[in-house]
Amino acid sequence: MKFDVKCVRQFLFENGFVFTVRGYLYNNNNFIFNDKKYKRILITQIRWPNDLDNFYKYSGFKSTNNWWNKILVFCSKDKYLYLILKEIK
Repeated sequence: MKFDVKCVRQFLFENGFVFTVRGYLYNNNNFIFNDKKYKRILITQIRWPNDLDNFYKYSGFKSTNNWWNKILVFCSKDKYLYLILKEIK
């Protein structure tokens, strides 16, 4: 899993977690990013922008609308909301 959007990556590094939307389902729950271990938890499938209203504050974006517009750049059809957690040793 990559975090190409700067505000998402920065939120993750500063807070140890972030909500992110991807256009596909993942097979496993653990991954390594930037030499650190993270856990990926599927929350739900997203169909409409307002499905994100309770999560945008934890995405790195300033509004649901800003987040939705960026999601449309990366996800054409299916959209899945994930919670990403930094693993604590």
